[in-house]
Amino acid sequence: MWPNRPRIKIQHYVRLEERFDIEMSNWDNTFGLRFRYQAEMTLYLKGDWFSYNNGVYIPISLELFWNLIGTKQFNDAVRIIPGIGREFSSGWKGELLVGYFYTRNTIEDFFGTNDLVLRIRVYHKL
Repeated sequence: MWPNRPRIKIQHYVRLEERFDIEMSNWDNTFGLRFRYQAEMTLYLKGDWFSYNNGVYIPISLELFWNLIGTKQFNDAVRIIPGIGREFSSGWKGELLVGYFYTRNTIEDFFGTNDLVLRIRVYHKL
């Protein structure tokens, strides 16, 4: 996490992902490798304007994907996910997120999809 301030936190996430695509009809398989980077910013409001928004925060994330070795399957290219969250206590919090996912096929670059995804998340710390 960098920078990690009292009201704003930015978390970076980097991963290499292996992907195996196996066609069951002829057992033909391909190997894929992609690079994934995510930056997630969380802005904590902490009751700035009104006392009832104490514990409210705004998460927003951007994910980028690059195929290093492509496969025949669909791959996400970009994900943008803004939302709003609330910390109810030190152990409980919830989030409502709306994501935009842009996906494209690695074989035919002219085919792509745009999806809106609604996520409702509840977290509990043990």
